Amino acid sequence: FEAQARQVFRNIEKILHQHGASMSSVVKLTAYLGNRDDFDAFKKVRAEFFSSPWPAVTAVQNSFLVEGMLFEADAVAVAGAQRVLADTDAS
Repeated sequence: FEAQARQVFRNIEKILHQHGASMSSVVKLTAYLGNRDDFDAFKKVRAEFFSSPWPAVTAVQNSFLVEGMLFEADAVAVAGAQRVLADTDAS
């Protein structure tokens, strides 16, 4: 699982770099796991590619992955913008 997840994130990173963006440009990540028991491994690998402020994440157990695939993901990125944490205490 971890090897596949790393490759997926490397692929996303490569596409982002081709368009002048980086992993820090990702604001939304959807992760498709073939087995929900891999969620902790997903979080471990995700931490190798992302840091705070973390993108919003939706993780879904998906039994319709292509045979042999344990992990797929898609990402939404905003290029050319600075990411900041929202002040949730503002009145």
